[in-house]
Amino acid sequence: MPARVTTLKELAAQLDLSITTVSRALAGHQQIALKTRERVTEAARQAGYVPNTAARTLVSGRSGFVGMVLPIRGANLVDSFLGEFVTGLGEGLVSHGTDLILAAVAQGQSELSVLRHVVE
Repeated sequence: MPARVTTLKELAAQLDLSITTVSRALAGHQQIALKTRERVTEAARQAGYVPNTAARTLVSGRSGFVGMVLPIRGANLVDSFLGEFVTGLGEGLVSHGTDLILAAVAQGQSELSVLRHVVE
């Protein structure tokens, strides 16, 4: 097996299995035989296979991110509660495997335009 397999398709070809079988084996699906799951997992480890995060996002419909749009209200704004809130929110999300993205909105800029830019 080559030193590095970059795609699920390549890993499936190396193992002479379907892409669906390899994907399900790596996800730990019970309908894939234990022996096959172990074989796929070991081959992926040896090949240095890393799942494509973008592909997983498309399949699952979940980004793994939560966005927060934060309007900037002036240079002298100091809000200790906001800092504590963002820190606590971030820690809580990370503990559930989700990341927090903050987007700043300049004065006079539309929150919707910033959100649209982040999403696109």
